[in-house]
Amino acid sequence: MGRSFGKQVGHYFGGQFLVQIASFVSFPLFTRLLGPALYGLMGTVNSAVQLVMPFAKCGMSNATERLYAEHRARGEEQAFFVTTRIFSLLWALGLVLALEALLAAFVFLVPHAWVPETSPFRHLARLGMLVGPLVFAKSQLAVMLQVVRARQETLYFNGVTTLETYLSLGLSVGFLFFFKRGLEALFLGQTAASTLVLVAVLVHLTRQMPLDRKLYRRAMVKEALQFGTPLIWNEVSAVIGAFADRFVILALLDERALGIYQVGAGLAFTLLQVTAQPLEYAVGPVVFQRWADGGEAKVRELLEPVARWTLRLMMPMLAGIQAVAEPLIVLMSGDAYRESANILRLNFFASLFWGVTSTIAIAVLIAKRTRLKRNVVWFATGANVALAIVLVPRFGIQGAAYAFVASILASCGYLCLVAYRILPMRIWGLYLLPSIAASVGMYLAVAWIDLRTPVLTLLARVVGGAVVFPVLLLALDGEARRELRPILSKLRARLGR
Repeated sequence: MGRSFGKQVGHYFGGQFLVQIASFVSFPLFTRLLGPALYGLMGTVNSAVQLVMPFAKCGMSNATERLYAEHRARGEEQAFFVTTRIFSLLWALGLVLALEALLAAFVFLVPHAWVPETSPFRHLARLGMLVGPLVFAKSQLAVMLQVVRARQETLYFNGVTTLETYLSLGLSVGFLFFFKRGLEALFLGQTAASTLVLVAVLVHLTRQMPLDRKLYRRAMVKEALQFGTPLIWNEVSAVIGAFADRFVILALLDERALGIYQVGAGLAFTLLQVTAQPLEYAVGPVVFQRWADGGEAKVRELLEPVARWTLRLMMPMLAGIQAVAEPLIVLMSGDAYRESANILRLNFFASLFWGVTSTIAIAVLIAKRTRLKRNVVWFATGANVALAIVLVPRFGIQGAAYAFVASILASCGYLCLVAYRILPMRIWGLYLLPSIAASVGMYLAVAWIDLRTPVLTLLARVVGGAVVFPVLLLALDGEARRELRPILSKLRARLGR
């Protein structure tokens, strides 16, 4: 299982690396094609899509991740797949049609005296009607990809997510250039890509588990909803917590400030996806399968060393982003966005803590305490919005980042405390001091490097950090040396062959 888990983590890291290459291509492309105002508006629409998605999934995505292994162990794999698939399709279709009707009523029936034709809210409503099919396609794809994850088909999962990313980028850019340079063309391209990939995944899964309506089980729907629906509000509040500060900035500042903030916050999330999220994706299915097979002891045997090394390696990630933020922002988005560097530093700091907490506090989901996690995320959301309203007028866009950091750190601390009470693990202690010291040394060694051009400066700092940190860590951390020695011996033996 250890080797299998390592392969799965490698698959997720590889998949996320390929996905983020596309993000690093699209980032400078869209910031330059659209400009700060339209780029900020695009982020607002994407926020709205992310806000609706949890309702469109109706908890089926989270329920599939947690319950699939249990039903497979009882020989009910196909019935569970058929049940969640039929329910999810019908639910999402009805929800999207209802939202389309509401937005159409706003666009066509609300008098212009109340909401002028030039109002950004009318523009947002029209874009909302356009992205309705995108919400349907993405929600259904998310649920089916959770089935793929639960079956631990990691190569297929990462192949599909990579394909959707590149197809979406290609069609969006193509539509922008050949049809219309506006957000409408961009979202049409995304919708076409997600729909094509959705059809492909549906065909793949139904070949293995045909959709036999006779296998539909109401009891399974009830079980899935009982587990998953509390996490709807968890996802919603997470989205609000992540994006509410954008709406505060738009209300208290202007569209340009929103665009500047969106660049830093968006890049922080992109970096999170290639650092902490691959581990989170791999841990969930394996931990839930181990819990079904062997209980607490089997879970601790895997999770404790994984969590210790995750915390150990989190330190250089935090120090590294502090060192490379400015040249990375200027390289990706241009000098006009230089102010986004501090937003990147602050938001990545908080986002990485949240991503790591999702892995080491997975005991909360093992115990099915979904309402507790929902309440914690709601607290973070409320604290983030309240603090942003207070801090943005005083500190500008950095005030929104301060609010995000404070709310996330408080939530992470509480979740880790609860998870420790459910599943005690030896993951905190003085063993982290060598990693902290090596990270500080790495930062001091590379932060001063300035080769006048962003690309050379960034490259020099990244390469320097990649050399300095492991040397310092191995020099200072005896435990790390002992744990890595068998791995290095196996690697030398393989290379010797």
